[in-house]
Amino acid sequence: MGSLIFIFQNNSVKYLPGHGPVVPQECNYCGKKFNMGGPIWSAPIQDQEWVTSILADVKSMKERYPAYDRISEVCFCTIFFLF
Repeated sequence: MGSLIFIFQNNSVKYLPGHGPVVPQECNYCGKKFNMGGPIWSAPIQDQEWVTSILADVKSMKERYPAYDRISEVCFCTIFFLF
């Protein structure tokens, strides 16, 4: 979560990065500094029903899609390998 700091000059509001758990300044493995990232989404981002319907639509109008092979491959992989 970010921090909210009120600055009363011009009624401004300033958001700053949040504070995370205490970690060393540098990574023990590579020696680089840590950066805070996020927020992250940890739930599935694919909707199997939607991808299946898109694949069916694309197959029914194959001649309209010059990239049909690529589109169908991506949909197929999403349906069968990610669910």
